Amino acid sequence: LDDNKTTPSMANLLRSFLKGMFQRAVRWGIVEANPVRDIAQFKTRKRDRYITADEYKRIREFATPTLACLMDLAYITGQRMGDCRHVKYADISEAGVFIKQQKTGARVLIAMTPDLAEVIATARALHQSVKGLTLFHRRDGTPIPYGTLYHQWRNACRDAKVEDANFHDIRAAAATDANAQGLDSRTLLGHTTESSPNPNPPTT
Repeated sequence: LDDNKTTPSMANLLRSFLKGMFQRAVRWGIVEANPVRDIAQFKTRKRDRYITADEYKRIREFATPTLACLMDLAYITGQRMGDCRHVKYADISEAGVFIKQQKTGARVLIAMTPDLAEVIATARALHQSVKGLTLFHRRDGTPIPYGTLYHQWRNACRDAKVEDANFHDIRAAAATDANAQGLDSRTLLGHTTESSPNPNPPTT
């Protein structure tokens, strides 16, 4: 917590991980109590950052081909980075893309649209000579680590001179734009069992 004061969400995530490890240690009889229970986590405020169309475009211009494709998939589907990067080929059909959200456990079917089909085709073409289980994978076929994509995002934001932007903000932009177009953002974000994506690019 002390070493991550500037990133309270990351600090809380690390605290939760350590808390889980001690819970297992207590269950296995390695320790008698969980010391993390007595350490309060940081209070965080709800983020209200909105990435404009211009900021999105500038970041995308400096993004790697993989990151640019992942950005488009995240915006069209309104899903988190982790859910997008774990999409498997088996999850894709003519009906759309099936996603089980890691955070909520919600089961979401993103209906197929021309824009979504185009993004999927682009992702498939990134490493045509290598076959992996996931849509986004490295040259050896293994899934792309979160850390790799995180650093690509930070570098693209830096080069685009866009400050205080998180990849997760794309999800918020998708919801905001969906509401502006009269769509149900709760459905888009996976708060129900089905989802209809926003087929248009980010708008201010």
